[in-house]
Amino acid sequence: MSELKEIIKRNGLSNLKKGDKVLALHLGFPIEAELLEKPRNHVTLVMLTNADKFGLFNEHGSVHTKQLKSPEVSGVRSVEVSND
Repeated sequence: MSELKEIIKRNGLSNLKKGDKVLALHLGFPIEAELLEKPRNHVTLVMLTNADKFGLFNEHGSVHTKQLKSPEVSGVRSVEVSND
């Protein structure tokens, strides 16, 4: 099995499609994102959906597929920000 296919399988991305939710880990912490395409290349287009909670923009971009995880597989939720 190719390295890319192994990463997609291990990260729980093989059954996901456009519009599904994932966790993007490229910023150093998990942040919710929506797939803009099916993960099948080394980079995948995503739309960050709660980046504004961290002072960032909710924008689209390319993220390395190895830095994406299905929320079910990761066991990690996105970071919550308190306004204290």
